[in-house]
Amino acid sequence: MERSVALAYVVDLSGPSPWDELSILEDELEKYKVGMSRRVRIVIANKADLLADDGNAKEVEAAREKLRRLEEFVLQTLAVEGRTIDVIPVSAKFSQNLTRIVQLMRMYVEDAKSRRE
Repeated sequence: MERSVALAYVVDLSGPSPWDELSILEDELEKYKVGMSRRVRIVIANKADLLADDGNAKEVEAAREKLRRLEEFVLQTLAVEGRTIDVIPVSAKFSQNLTRIVQLMRMYVEDAKSRRE
């Protein structure tokens, strides 16, 4: 992990407060090694299938509100050196946004490597 130039946080949208999970992850990463959280480039919001319109309307709205609050938390709390951290909802169940995650991580790694040269 220490050699990684780009890291991802993964939180669960089905939980009561994914922003609290994110805060705990950041704290744990900093306890592991001070400065590691500055390498985080993306927040993966798992269980995005909860956002689908075919579910219970109240549950869909609750999941959308959690995603909105998570995005707001990231924007207000986790900006690193003027760089915002992307929040991408994913669903492994429906393969939603998995290709996008891979493309973004490739871009982050290339960007980090170019900064070191």
